[in-house]
Amino acid sequence: MRIFFTLLFMLCAASLFAQSLRFAFLKSNFEPLLADPKETRIAVLTHLNDTGVLLDIGASLDLLQVDVGQDSLHFSTLGFGADFGTFSLLRRLDGFKFPVDAADYIFGINISWRSPLQTPTFPLTVSGRLRLSHISAHLIDGSFDLDRLQWREGRVPFTFSREFIHLTLALSSSFGRVYLGYEWLFNTVPVDVARHSAQAGLEVFTPLMSLVSFAPFLACDVRLSPIWRAEFGRTDGYGTTLSFQAGIKTGDFGVRGLRLTYHYYTGLSWRGMYFGDRVNVSAIGLMIDF
Repeated sequence: MRIFFTLLFMLCAASLFAQSLRFAFLKSNFEPLLADPKETRIAVLTHLNDTGVLLDIGASLDLLQVDVGQDSLHFSTLGFGADFGTFSLLRRLDGFKFPVDAADYIFGINISWRSPLQTPTFPLTVSGRLRLSHISAHLIDGSFDLDRLQWREGRVPFTFSREFIHLTLALSSSFGRVYLGYEWLFNTVPVDVARHSAQAGLEVFTPLMSLVSFAPFLACDVRLSPIWRAEFGRTDGYGTTLSFQAGIKTGDFGVRGLRLTYHYYTGLSWRGMYFGDRVNVSAIGLMIDF
């Protein structure tokens, strides 16, 4: 918490030396990670290996951006923003019905930083984002069997709520990005959960994006997360998850557009009501970059 408020103070102090100060609902200074399933986004994905449907509604926007530097050609950008999102898991039924099985809700604030890196070959950008967030999870009425008056698959609702700080550092160019992330839970229910997790990722864009009306891409995110042992009521060791996306995007990366994507996720479920489960999901769908 002290680190977060220290960076917030630095952001305010930097505005005294800023070349440009902007207050608005602005595009995030830190581009959302493409393959991270916990990034706020607007998306609909249909499972190929079962009847599941993912419906995500959310956004990450900057309320304040500050340009800091010696001149208009050499400056860094600091951003202060907010994240709000809902991640819903639906089921496809006959008659065009989609009961909601479970939902995860996230909201929080973030501080981001982006700066050009001078190189003799091609331009690079160094960026970072620090998020302070709350996430909670709930079983919805689609998980309840009205005929038998019981929860489907013996899954019973429980309290899942956590507050965390997440730091991501990235190095990007016009054709890709690599990043590392670290997450620390400072408050969690269930209580006996390991407080630390980490991630790493790679995103690759087409180098011809400026010459065509759409751009192929692929993205991979690997996360190391605590393994929940329900029989012990605590986590025990760590397991990995892999999230992969590939597809095409309309327009350039970094601007608004539509993504047609194939999504693959395997490993520990990140959804609160499925905490501790191992899942394997293939899906196709649409995402809107805003």
